[in-house]
Amino acid sequence: MKNDKLYLVHISECIMRIEKYVVDGKEVFMTSTLIQDAVSANLGRINTASFRCFKSSPSGS
Repeated sequence: MKNDKLYLVHISECIMRIEKYVVDGKEVFMTSTLIQDAVSANLGRINTASFRCFKSSPSGS
């Protein structure tokens, strides 16, 4: 359970980073590979953390 909380905190931090990266809108996002890469990396981290959180839960086998 303790690890689940850490994963959830990490997911929340990634979401906050993504929100900061896309604050300037779709046009800026679509023209900046740097921002796209940063958002993509954080989405990957969210995916990994959510998988590990699910896997560590009793019903996650």
